[in-house]
Amino acid sequence: MNQAPIIPFISLKSKWPVFWPLFWLVIAYVIGGKLSTLLAINPGYAAPLFLPAGIAIAAVFLGGIRFLPGVFIGAAILNLWIGLDTSNPVYWQVVIGAILIALASTLQAGVGGLVFRRLAERRDSTQGAARPSLLTVLLLTPLICLIGSSLAVFSLWVIGSIGSTSVQTNGFYWWTGDMLGVVVMFPLVLTTLSGPRKQWSKRAFTITLPVLLVLVSGLVGLYFMQNAALNNAQLRHADEFEKQSQKIRLRIEQRLNAYEQVLRGLRGLEAASHSLTRQQFNAYVSALDLGQHYPGFQVVGYAPWVSPQNAVSLAKSIRQSGFPTFEIHPPGARAQYAPIIYLEPFLGRNLRAFGFDMYSEPVRRAAMNQARDLNQVVLSGKVRLVQENGQQEQSGVLMYLPEYRHGKVPQTIDERRLHLTGWVYAAFRMNDLMNGLLGDQQDDFGLTIFDGATPAAEDLLYQSDAARHAANKAVFDYTRTVDIAHRTWTIQIVSLPAFDQQLDTRSVDLIRFGGLATTLLLALMVWQLASGRERAVKLAENMTREMKQKQQQLVEAQRIAHIGSWERDLRTGELFWSDELYRILALDPKAADPAHTQLLSRVHPDDLGMVTEAYQRLEQDGTPFHLEHRLLLPGDVVKYMRQSGEQLTDDAGVALKIIGTIQDITPQKQAQAAVERMAHYDALTQLPNRALFFDRLRMALTQSKRNKKALALFYMDLDGFKHVNDSLGHRAGDLLLIAVAKRLTQTVRASDTVARLGGDEFTVILPDLSRPQDAIKVAENIIQSIGQPFMIEGRDVEIGISIGIAQCPEKRLTEDDLIQLADQAMYEAKQAGKNTYRVRGGGNPPH
Repeated sequence: MNQAPIIPFISLKSKWPVFWPLFWLVIAYVIGGKLSTLLAINPGYAAPLFLPAGIAIAAVFLGGIRFLPGVFIGAAILNLWIGLDTSNPVYWQVVIGAILIALASTLQAGVGGLVFRRLAERRDSTQGAARPSLLTVLLLTPLICLIGSSLAVFSLWVIGSIGSTSVQTNGFYWWTGDMLGVVVMFPLVLTTLSGPRKQWSKRAFTITLPVLLVLVSGLVGLYFMQNAALNNAQLRHADEFEKQSQKIRLRIEQRLNAYEQVLRGLRGLEAASHSLTRQQFNAYVSALDLGQHYPGFQVVGYAPWVSPQNAVSLAKSIRQSGFPTFEIHPPGARAQYAPIIYLEPFLGRNLRAFGFDMYSEPVRRAAMNQARDLNQVVLSGKVRLVQENGQQEQSGVLMYLPEYRHGKVPQTIDERRLHLTGWVYAAFRMNDLMNGLLGDQQDDFGLTIFDGATPAAEDLLYQSDAARHAANKAVFDYTRTVDIAHRTWTIQIVSLPAFDQQLDTRSVDLIRFGGLATTLLLALMVWQLASGRERAVKLAENMTREMKQKQQQLVEAQRIAHIGSWERDLRTGELFWSDELYRILALDPKAADPAHTQLLSRVHPDDLGMVTEAYQRLEQDGTPFHLEHRLLLPGDVVKYMRQSGEQLTDDAGVALKIIGTIQDITPQKQAQAAVERMAHYDALTQLPNRALFFDRLRMALTQSKRNKKALALFYMDLDGFKHVNDSLGHRAGDLLLIAVAKRLTQTVRASDTVARLGGDEFTVILPDLSRPQDAIKVAENIIQSIGQPFMIEGRDVEIGISIGIAQCPEKRLTEDDLIQLADQAMYEAKQAGKNTYRVRGGGNPPH
């Protein structure tokens, strides 16, 4: 093969030492490659080092194979530099990888440069041109660039620098980057360095510099755009992690709350039976089917509170009942005992707990004492369950609920200690308790739970296998404390690689490919048109203006998504609709031709006059409009619209057409209404809350003053609600409050306002009373209505209500005066025996 230079400037190299062209090639290769890496790299993807690929092929094309050493040295230095910049590099992989990539780049440069050289020589003999055609470069570049990308990526996979799952992705980006480099840099180098040397300087300023400025500017813009898109994607991913972590925390709380209800049911059984037998305990627990409905239970049981004398007789009676080996353990004399005598399931490792004195162990004893004094379900700290046998042990916790003599709940701590008869309890092995909690999210999240407000190794209750391996590698983490049954747990949730890989980078990819393609096309256009300076300047100005317009159009299009448009030609009367407008109006584009009558027929009757007037003014005198109105669609569906219209005229001011847009803003309106309701209504009962109550009271006082009619305010408190809440649980209490709210609303007039201030406190505003006795009649009706039994979760619940009535007849009172009077009257009703009413007021403010 003829290796003689085909470009005049290369012939001068024979007078230079070969060191100098190699030196400058290495410098250009390294600087260009590092620049392209910094500007175009994105985390998780191979860097598109497109500048060096074009420089290398151009060097071999111009100077022959004597430049191949420079390509190898430049590629090796560049990839060493990049590899050592990574965090925690494996040095032998960096060195070997740099050498292998340099060999692949050298082979690609040799093949590409010599192939283009041969084609240029053939074309030179026929057309007198010493360079390949642009079409030839574009057609052969994809095949030539497969050499370097495939060999380099395969070599990195062999030495373990990249995984098998990323081979295809890295290979694609490498191949794409090299193609861009050849298409951009190869023609640019040829244009600059071909021909007489005296023209190099002029071409450098008129061709090379403008193209490089466009290229660098495009890459800089692409760098910031893709980073912004990536940051947005990561923020959305972080929000999704936070949302899912909160759901996991809530599931933990809900699971343990369900177990708490089981213990309350057991206590209710004990209170109802007065003398619970082993058979009754077994039958009740078996009916609950704990394994099916309450996963995670290790055991549920009962431990009586016995003195040393009673402990001996208790052990004797249990031995006589069929358990001849029963003993209270651990052995030893103690002031009090709480041995486990009932437990289910009564088999396997649970038999080790039969007779165990839980009060003998400090952690259990602390939880039992706390439950006894509070009369509440209390969760213990971390313990080693007696069921553990040394194999696959798990951390354990217990849940206690006290029982008192005759099933009654003493009111003071001293009475509770005196009348204590024992505890119902549940024991949990933490791994079993948390089993299945993550469900189909177990591959996405790792869960760790500590006992206490701060995470400590000795307080570790539970840690999933995935969390153990990902503790120091997680991208996202979530740490919160939760209070469960008077015990604080610290919950840590970390993201796993499966969740991290769900990061949506489609917008980043779109920006990258679109930006690279746009940058490439712009660079090629500047290169083609740079021969005429004035024309090139004008073209650049036009392109800049068009790019800004397109960016503004893109921003506007993103802001007004889901917008329909219409256009009417005033000369022909023709009307055109966009497809989106058909969807908004619920019309079939195939069955309906656009017409103003169809659009107006969808406008809500209450808004039709406003919209019609706006259309008429737009058509007659060109007055633009921007308004909001409603559509009434088939099925009585109401949608909210934001519509605008304007008139277009020619240079003489003659109206040509009118155009407009219609945007469906129903979701925004619905969201706004939902937020306003949440701010003014109680989430449980759906009654007006405290804020709306005060607003209604001020309005009622103003109206009463204007109409000169009496007004009354009821301040009400439920009698016996706390007992229901404590004995039946918070769920039953919530259901009772909802039922009370319903009865109150049904008892008063539609014009009266019933509100819930919080807890079991309600108010009623009675405006426009003809006489004060009317308020007393309403109070009596309320007392009678609330006095009727409520059916709550299958049982009758009876409560009362104490009502304080504040009246405001002639002399006007402020809302604070009225509330104070009603509050005082309510407490007088409480002191009078409850379930009655008392009246305060009559014109004088309270003192």
